[in-house]
Amino acid sequence: MAQEEIYLSVLGWFFMMSTACFFLLAYWFFRRMLAFKRRVETVCAELDEKKKELEQKGNVEKELMVPFGSPASKSIILSLNPAGEVTYMNEAAEELFGYDKADILGHKAAGRLFPRADDTEQARPNLIARIFAHPRLYLECETENIKKSGERVFLSWTNRVTYDENGRPAVLHCVGFDISRRKRLEQDLTRLACRDALTGVLNRQAFLRAGDHEAVRATAYGRPMAVAVMKLAYFHDPLSGAASSFSDCALQEIITQCRRLLRAGDVVGRIDDVAFAFLLPETDMNAAKALTERLKKKVREKSFVQGDGFVTALFGVATLKKNDASFDFVLARALMAASETKAGSSDKTKEKQIKKKG
Repeated sequence: MAQEEIYLSVLGWFFMMSTACFFLLAYWFFRRMLAFKRRVETVCAELDEKKKELEQKGNVEKELMVPFGSPASKSIILSLNPAGEVTYMNEAAEELFGYDKADILGHKAAGRLFPRADDTEQARPNLIARIFAHPRLYLECETENIKKSGERVFLSWTNRVTYDENGRPAVLHCVGFDISRRKRLEQDLTRLACRDALTGVLNRQAFLRAGDHEAVRATAYGRPMAVAVMKLAYFHDPLSGAASSFSDCALQEIITQCRRLLRAGDVVGRIDDVAFAFLLPETDMNAAKALTERLKKKVREKSFVQGDGFVTALFGVATLKKNDASFDFVLARALMAASETKAGSSDKTKEKQIKKKG
């Protein structure tokens, strides 16, 4: 009997210990599972943050790799017949140009999708005819186009011509994409490289290149060419008798008014701080002097400055000669003529003749 009691007490003790160990093990396993869950959640959160970071980085790299593409990146597809009429336009083209198919199909592209003559150098009424006539020369091209709203956009086109059963060109298929952002950046870079930031006229280097080109042309065809130099003096206040420099706004207004007196083919350049040169193709000495007289009157107008002051200027004129080796000689003569003009007669135009030695 005693043995049975001992056996039962040992068995009960073993059962209690086993139960306690089981609950302890279950509690430990539960704690481990909670810790593992928290760790998994932490790792997932870190992975999500890393994924977002990589996506953002990928978008930035993609934008850097393709900085000039259209935000939509949609191909614009057009089809035209030899008469220049639009026969097909996809949805991307409708969205870009702002036309419905009913408004554009069967109508000529010139004047609707492409500017007419003289609006741009590239878009001409006969551009489509040229592509049909010489398709291999226009496999790729860039054009300036017009939206229905009148906004200008630049497109890069890939062109292919299909032929009918008789071997004659039948349809021109054009696939393009928007490069307006790239073209505007190119224009900004060109303007920064060639234009004076304050007045918008050519800078010194660009003006010299334009002068060299015109001098070569004038020499080759025996045509006259003149250069006028205008050196702006100080702003004089008659009340105080003191002189002070004029503002940038006054300088901008002077150049704006002077450019209105020029022809379409004339070129203006800023060659010094307050010195400007005018390249005058097809102009002899008499015509150049007449222009400087008109410029002189414009410069003396009081509207350029505030108060009762005025701006004075020194003028010099020179013409191209047969023995001039380069445009530099013409510009140098005009600069010397302007420099030798006396301050007291600053509104007079003087020509300086420089003869080569030997």
